[in-house]
Amino acid sequence: MATATELLADPELLDTEWNLAPLVDGDVDNGAQRQLEEASRRADAFAEAYVSRIEELSSAELAEAMHELAAINELVGRAGSYASLRFATDTADAERGALLQLVQERATEIETKLLFFELEWAALADERTDELLTDDSLAFCAHYLRSARRYRPHLLTEPEEKILAEKSIASRSAWNRLFGEQVAALRVGLDGEELSLEVALSRLQSPDRELRRTAAEAVSATLTPTIRTRSFIFNTLIHDKAVDDRLRSYANWLASRNLANEASDESVGALIEATRNRYDIPQRWYRLKARLLGLDQLADYDRAAPVIPEDLTFSFGQARDLVLDTYESFSPEAGRITRRFFDDRWIDAPVRPHKRGGAFCAYTVPSVHPYVMLNFTARRRDVLTMAHELGHGLHAALAQPQGVFQQSTPLTLAETASVFGEALVRECLRDDRVIGITAAMNSGTGLNILQRELPDRYYDVGIAEQQAVLFASGLSLQGCKPVAAIYSTFLQRAYDQIVHDVCLQKLNVVFAMDRAGLVGDDGPTHHGVYDIPYLRCLPNIVLMAPRDEAMLVHMLHTALRYDDGPVALRYPRGNGVGVKLPAVAKQIAIGTGEILREASAEDASAVRVALLGYGSGVAKALEAADILAAHGIAVTVADARFAKPIDAGLAAQLAAEHELLVTVEEGVLAGGFGSAVWETLSDSGLAPRILRVGVPDRYVTHGSPALLHEEVGFTGERIAERIEAAVGGRSGVASGG
Repeated sequence: MATATELLADPELLDTEWNLAPLVDGDVDNGAQRQLEEASRRADAFAEAYVSRIEELSSAELAEAMHELAAINELVGRAGSYASLRFATDTADAERGALLQLVQERATEIETKLLFFELEWAALADERTDELLTDDSLAFCAHYLRSARRYRPHLLTEPEEKILAEKSIASRSAWNRLFGEQVAALRVGLDGEELSLEVALSRLQSPDRELRRTAAEAVSATLTPTIRTRSFIFNTLIHDKAVDDRLRSYANWLASRNLANEASDESVGALIEATRNRYDIPQRWYRLKARLLGLDQLADYDRAAPVIPEDLTFSFGQARDLVLDTYESFSPEAGRITRRFFDDRWIDAPVRPHKRGGAFCAYTVPSVHPYVMLNFTARRRDVLTMAHELGHGLHAALAQPQGVFQQSTPLTLAETASVFGEALVRECLRDDRVIGITAAMNSGTGLNILQRELPDRYYDVGIAEQQAVLFASGLSLQGCKPVAAIYSTFLQRAYDQIVHDVCLQKLNVVFAMDRAGLVGDDGPTHHGVYDIPYLRCLPNIVLMAPRDEAMLVHMLHTALRYDDGPVALRYPRGNGVGVKLPAVAKQIAIGTGEILREASAEDASAVRVALLGYGSGVAKALEAADILAAHGIAVTVADARFAKPIDAGLAAQLAAEHELLVTVEEGVLAGGFGSAVWETLSDSGLAPRILRVGVPDRYVTHGSPALLHEEVGFTGERIAERIEAAVGGRSGVASGG
C-alpha cells in the first residue's frame, strides 16, 4: 500500500488544477479589467437612469432595472471570482495579489455608484413594494428584493454607506487577506521535511500516537512565533465588527448573521443554549474514545485519532471514484454534474506552497459554473471533504437557473427529504419490522438513503402507486410496519386501495406524503393540496403533519409505534426551517396539539386572536403573530399536529379565550383542516368566529413556492392583513381612541 507521502506525489492529483479562463471569457491577461470597465460604465448609466426614481417605477420598469443590475453583478462577480480564486492557489504571488487588490477597489467603486438603489428600495412603503412584487415579471428577484427590505432598521444614510464601503478594503478585507497570507506561508518542520500546515495537521489523524504527538509539537512550534500577529488580526476584526454592529444598531453580536441567514435571534439563541446545556455529550464521547484507544486520558493530539489501528489512506483517484459512485447511485443527474468538476477542470485539489488552507466551493456566477478547492492529503477525512464540497457544487449548479439574485441560500437550510430518509433508516435499525416502499420516487422521498444503508428493507415498485399501497397492506397483514413514501398528489392514484385494503381492514400502514403543499414549478398536477380532505373522510386513519424537521422525526417515530390503524404523515418539499434535529425521537400522544406562544395579558383591552396551524402552516402563523403583536394585537399560536383526530379540548380553549380563531394550512380549504376544526367545535355546540387560511378553490399554476404562497395569501404578512381586517382594525394600542 502506498504511503501518504507517495499519494501526495501522485501525478493524477498534481494535475487536478482548475481552469479559471471561462470566468474571463478566455482572456486571462486583461479579461477581469475589461469586465470591470464595462460594469463601471453600465453602473454610471444605471445611476443616471434610476437615481431618485425607484418609487416611480412600474413592475415592468423595475424588472427591466433588475435585469440590468443582474448583468452588472454578473460582470463584477466574474472578475471578482477570477481574481480571488487565482489568488487562493498562490497567496505569495505578487501579480495575483495586485490583481485581487485592483479588482476589490474597482468593485467597491461600482458598489458605491449603485448604493442608491438599495436605499431607495428600502425607503418605499410596504404597500407599494407588495403591489410591485405581485407581478410575475419580478419572480426572478422577488425573494432578493423582499429580503433586502429586512435590513431597513440597520441602513445608514447614503454618504455614510459609501464611506463604510470604501473603508472596508482598508479594514476588514485587508485584515482577512493578511491572515490568509500568513497562514498559507507557514511551513512545519517534521521528520526532516518542510511540510505545509495542511499536510502536518493531517498527521494528527494517524493511528500512531507518537507520530501524532510529534506532529502536534511541530505545529505548535511553527504557530508560536507569529501568534501575537494573528491574535492582533483577530482582535481587530472583532472590534471592526463591533463598531459596524453599533453603527447599524444591531441588538447583539449575532443579529447581523442571523438576519443574513434568515433565522430569528430566538431560534439561534435556543440552539446555543441547547448546545451549552449538553456539553456532557462530547465529554462522554471523549471518555469513550480514551477507553477505545486504551488511554487513561486523551491528550489534545488524540482528538482526531482513528479508533481503528489501520492507517487508512486513499489515492485521489480512489476518493474521486468513491464519491462519484455515491452521487451517481443517488441520482444520475447528480452524478453527471459532479463528474464535470473533474472532467471540465472545475476543481483544484493538490496541496501547494502558499495555497489557501481548508476547502470550499465558490458559486461564482450563474452564467459560468461553480468551482471547488481542496487540499487533498490522502486521509479518510479528505474523501468526506470532497463529498461535502461537491454537494455544495451540485447545489450551485442546479440553482443556476435561479439567477444571480437567488442562486445562493442561507447557511441554515436542511433538506426535509434527507431528514426523513435518515430518520427512517434509524427507525429500521430500531425495529426490524419496518419496511420502506416507494413508487419510483426514491430520491425525491429520501428513501434512497434507506436503499443505500439497508437495501433488503427497501422496495421500489415502479410507477404503480396502487401496487405500492396494496403491497404495503399485504406486508402489514404479515406483521410488518410498512412505510409507503409517495408524493401527496400521486397518492390519489391509489385511493381505492387506501379505502378498501388499508382503512377498511384497519391495517398498520404509514403513508409518508412528501410534496405536501404548493411544490413550485411542476404546477397544478404536482401540488399536494388535496390529501387532507380526501383522507380525513375515511374511518380508522390518523392524519398528522410536522411544523419542522425535528417534529418530523418525532412524528415518524410515533407513526411506527401506533398499532391501531393507518397513519398519514404529510410534509412539504425541499428545505426545512433549520432547527436542530433531536438526538432521541419521542412519541407524541395521538390527537394532541401544542401551544407555542401565549397571548400577553398585559393589556386587557387588546384584541385577542388565536392562530391554529397545521404542518407548514405553523411557521406562517408564527410570522403573522410577530406582525400582529407589533400592531398591538394579543396573539396565541398553537400547533394542531393532528388533523384527525382534532384536539377538541385545545380548539375549544382557543375559541373560548379569543375573539377570533384562525386556522392556517397549506391545503385546499374545502373539506380541509380548517373545516375539521369548525366541525369539531360545531359538534360541541360552539359557534366561534373562525377565519380559515389555506389554498383557495381553484387550480394553482406553476411558479416558485414563495411566489405561489404570495399569490394565494399564504405568507405571514398577508395572513396578518386578513386578520387585522377581520377584527376591524382594532388593537390594544388604538382601542382607546
